Amino acid sequence: DPRLYNGSGVAELLRPMGTAPCLLKTKDWWTYEFCYGRHIQQYHLEESEIKGDILVLGYYQSAFDWDDETAKASKQHQLRRYHSQSYVNGSRCDLTGRAREAEVRFLCEEGAGDYIARVDEPQSCSYVLTVHTTRICHHPFLRPSPGLAPQPIRCQPALSPAQYVQYVRAQVSDTKRKVEEISEELRTLDTRLWSDRDSEPPSQSPEGTQDGMAPVPTSQMSPPVPTLCPPCPPLLPLRPSAAPSPVLAPLVEPRKKIHFKVIRSPGDLLQFIEELKETTRKGRD
Repeated sequence: DPRLYNGSGVAELLRPMGTAPCLLKTKDWWTYEFCYGRHIQQYHLEESEIKGDILVLGYYQSAFDWDDETAKASKQHQLRRYHSQSYVNGSRCDLTGRAREAEVRFLCEEGAGDYIARVDEPQSCSYVLTVHTTRICHHPFLRPSPGLAPQPIRCQPALSPAQYVQYVRAQVSDTKRKVEEISEELRTLDTRLWSDRDSEPPSQSPEGTQDGMAPVPTSQMSPPVPTLCPPCPPLLPLRPSAAPSPVLAPLVEPRKKIHFKVIRSPGDLLQFIEELKETTRKGRD
């Protein structure tokens, strides 16, 4: 509870960093130098010597005021438990034409010294330095929230081995029952389909006959043959009487078309049945 805290403020806890050595962090090509309360610089080091230009990412401007009610209203610092400083008026940015600027965020890390944990550039020439330090861990606003005690999780199977075997058997039985129902419906539909086609009178070709035999009408072509995947006993055996005579094969072959439909599930089979029904219904009309 902050009301029970009567120690030093955040600024006083961090003040000794002003006389401590500057913090360095090398990230890829660049080395970043943070001098508390003064400036932030960026340069390239080779054998501990600075090579090339030194870019200033900002000079110290201000720090977050924990006593200011307007500043505390944002709640961001309290929720994420960090203290921040603003550094502005750095070197001119070639991309934006404005001066570089940076924000330094101080986070508590128990038992650690002062070090730059990470450097980010969320926008061009606008930087965020995250500094971990143990200096602020006693402040109630910056102390890490206490972790919740872990609760044990007990796991056990939803079904016993005997119940699981019974469940699998029930699933297999139900699948067989559905296949039998669909097979019976297909047989009924097949009988009705061939009955309707046998009752239709043979159609004459405008070109007449050839070799004394009439060509087979298109309506007598073989229906699409369903293929069930994975393989199972055939559900639509073709009647031998429906197959064209070998003598008529030369006349039928140029016009014969065989359609195949792959059926991977009972749903595909039901859809195929509906298509056959629709085809039969249109043929009657």
